Amino acid sequence: MHDPERLRRYSQLFGRHGHTQSRAGYRVYQTYKTRLATVTSAEKTALSEFVRDVNDVLEGSMDATYFGRKWQLPIESSEDLQLWIDERKQEAEALYSLMTPEQRAEIDAMVIDVLLADTNLSEDLIRMAENLIDKGDIPQKTEVPDAFMHGWDDEGDKDDETDEDDEDKWCRWQNLLWAY
Repeated sequence: MHDPERLRRYSQLFGRHGHTQSRAGYRVYQTYKTRLATVTSAEKTALSEFVRDVNDVLEGSMDATYFGRKWQLPIESSEDLQLWIDERKQEAEALYSLMTPEQRAEIDAMVIDVLLADTNLSEDLIRMAENLIDKGDIPQKTEVPDAFMHGWDDEGDKDDETDEDDEDKWCRWQNLLWAY
């Protein structure tokens, strides 16, 4: 009656809490899978660019403030971005933990396909992308001049510029944009 091998197999198949956890995990898996299958090409493009930009900020090749303005997010530094990523990752992890390892691997592969990315993406970025896709909450991009990509100061006159000057430039540029 008390076959430890049978109990182990049953536990692997249905989880510690019997059918309840298995069903919950399967529902999460099916929801993710359905949502990933319905991602539009516009969403794929936006999400791919977003994740590339996140990676650029984390690597230091893009200014965090520029990133925040480009994607209309409250991000002023790479620390802000890391906190934002961690929040999305934690939300995804709560659901992700309900799935079996095989289901997780399949969902990760589907996310990487959606992102049109290589497999060298960090787990944090994959979880963040899963969360954004699942919630349908892909950030919207706005046009920001490339001159601001590596910081708000112009290269030629860094010494005499202040953050206030940068804000003034940004406001003037936005006003010009809206005038057309």
